[in-house]
Amino acid sequence: MALDPETIEVLRELHGRYLDRLVQLDVDADPADHVLSPEPDNSRGYRPDTITHLECRWKDLDALP
Repeated sequence: MALDPETIEVLRELHGRYLDRLVQLDVDADPADHVLSPEPDNSRGYRPDTITHLECRWKDLDALP
């Protein structure tokens, strides 16, 4: 998988927010946690087709280039 620099920066920012939440909750990070997750503790990732459907929907709304 190839990611452009902007996507990498967004993923780093999301991961940083996740780590900030963990500090507030006084819990340790789990390496198995997901960057994109519907769960507050990032314990479960989205199904790949969910992300694809969201991307298609955003493109239809002109929210993505």
